[in-house]
Amino acid sequence: MRVRNIIIILTALLITTITSAKVIPLKDFAQKSQFKTVKISPDGKHVAYTYEEGTEVKVGIINLKTKKGIYSFDVGENREVVAFWWGNNDRVVVLGGKITGWLDGANKYYELIAVNIDGKKRESLWDFQRAGINLISLLDNDEKHVLVTKRHYADKGAVSLFKMNIYNGKMTFVDDTPKTIGGGDSVISSISLDLLDKPKVAIEYDPVEKNNFDDDIIRVHVKNLKGKWDAIVLPKIKNDKPLINSIGISSD
Repeated sequence: MRVRNIIIILTALLITTITSAKVIPLKDFAQKSQFKTVKISPDGKHVAYTYEEGTEVKVGIINLKTKKGIYSFDVGENREVVAFWWGNNDRVVVLGGKITGWLDGANKYYELIAVNIDGKKRESLWDFQRAGINLISLLDNDEKHVLVTKRHYADKGAVSLFKMNIYNGKMTFVDDTPKTIGGGDSVISSISLDLLDKPKVAIEYDPVEKNNFDDDIIRVHVKNLKGKWDAIVLPKIKNDKPLINSIGISSD
């Protein structure tokens, strides 16, 4: 249904463009786009978009049936919207951060918030002061939660898997990650999900000897068909530890 709605909208825009064709001034191609990022809701009824206003980046919501804006909001003075997601048909999850220079390395003081499309039930979900989190799944079949990995500096870079309630920020630990098999300083550094939003692949980093970077070991943990975790040690090339980039997981 989502794909069908998107096709209809794009077709309508194309028809409108063709029927009202005219010579477009060259200067129009150099102008800054009004919208920065646009995302359609899961049910195809609304569009959320980011836009610039002064020095800030804000979020707006448009009803696609009426073609009218129903709500827009910012994330605080001297702050900008860094990213956003549809948590469900009626709620948007937004990552805000302090406006800083590109290269000054200043702390952006991120904050994850959520708000209904009518502006109600705005809630701060995570302030990133205690630990960092990374949203890894919107959980299409769960309208109240998203799946995140959490990383705390005291855990030596290890990540843990949690469900986060997008209405109150409550975190629930998901005990479905492999145990490390290396030395005492080994950590699970990343987790990837399958198409059913279940943990399928995890990366273990084992420094072996902390002061010797040449003996670092990377292990890939893969959940087998029986639901058990198997580990593979990746070979090293030219004394450098392997670089792991997840491309995706197929249905089989």
